[in-house]
Amino acid sequence: MILPNKHIRFSESILGLAGYLLSRIQERGNCSVDELWNDCQHEISGFRLLANQSFDNIIRAVDLLYMMGIVELNAEGRIEKV
Repeated sequence: MILPNKHIRFSESILGLAGYLLSRIQERGNCSVDELWNDCQHEISGFRLLANQSFDNIIRAVDLLYMMGIVELNAEGRIEKV
């Protein structure tokens, strides 16, 4: 589920979700996990996000971005791009 393969589309993978979340973080500046979750729910209801992602997957995608050194938490506890 982390990486796409012949049974999992890129939009269903954690890697694909991490890419989407990174674009949202770049657009908004810094944001909270709840704001990212609300963005994903809005995109799913508007059919712009192809896969229905759970809150757990959003946390995993943010963790992946953090482990890759792309995002970090600021002093206020919000996620920002490095």
